Amino acid sequence: MLLAGQMTFAQQLEVKSVKIMKDTAQSGFYHAKFSPKGDYLLVSKADYSGLRMYFFADDKLKTITEDPGVGYGTQISEDGSTILYKKSEFRNNRRYSSLVSYSKMTDAAYEVA
Repeated sequence: MLLAGQMTFAQQLEVKSVKIMKDTAQSGFYHAKFSPKGDYLLVSKADYSGLRMYFFADDKLKTITEDPGVGYGTQISEDGSTILYKKSEFRNNRRYSSLVSYSKMTDAAYEVA
């Protein structure tokens, strides 16, 4: 006979401040992902289009791309300096996808595959 148990622990959070983030009224921040260091937030629109970085330190918003669907499955490197996303294009009723690497240091994006 196998007995299984579950232990749950309560976690108490304390909200220190509430801040309205810049440009949220325009298109909102959806599908958010924090950088590993917590210095920026990677967001897209509700339909996963576009990628933007919101920097907490200076309240700035940087647009990486406005391409459709790039907000789905986006990955951030361990040091937060590189962002990988999938870009899709439709040509002649066919979908072509490519992997794009964006470097925060150089502010440049290039296709990996």
